[in-house]
Amino acid sequence: MKWIQTPAGIWTLFVIAVAESSFFPIPPDVFLIALCVAAPHLSFRFAAICAIGSVIGGMIGYGIGLGFMDTLGQRIMEWYGLHEKYAVVQDLYQRYDAWAVGAAGFTPLPYKLFTITAGAFKVDFFTFALMSLLSRSARFFLVAAVPCGL
Repeated sequence: MKWIQTPAGIWTLFVIAVAESSFFPIPPDVFLIALCVAAPHLSFRFAAICAIGSVIGGMIGYGIGLGFMDTLGQRIMEWYGLHEKYAVVQDLYQRYDAWAVGAAGFTPLPYKLFTITAGAFKVDFFTFALMSLLSRSARFFLVAAVPCGL
């Protein structure tokens, strides 16, 4: 628990958040919870770091979908068995546009699926980034509030 409170622990949280939003299978929530339990007075700082990392990772995922869907994007989808859900997500974007990103960012849905497909389907980047920031911040700040007793 002491190690995760060091700068190395904070950077690990950031890197996990970036990676999870674009290609990594493990969500940063577990590490965020550990940090928040170890240092509840810094919980909201950890949540902000996690949210910023996740949004940056989402932008990377968007770029993968926009420029590399036929190669790298397809491999990521296959690796996680998300190919079947691709058409479902496409339908969600056609119906709800970036609100689909907002829902995915807050829920346990595979966020990388939504970030990569947002790029592939050319969802407006500014709207995508804003919805990612709002939904990921809400999720991680809610997680951070629990150890604080809020």
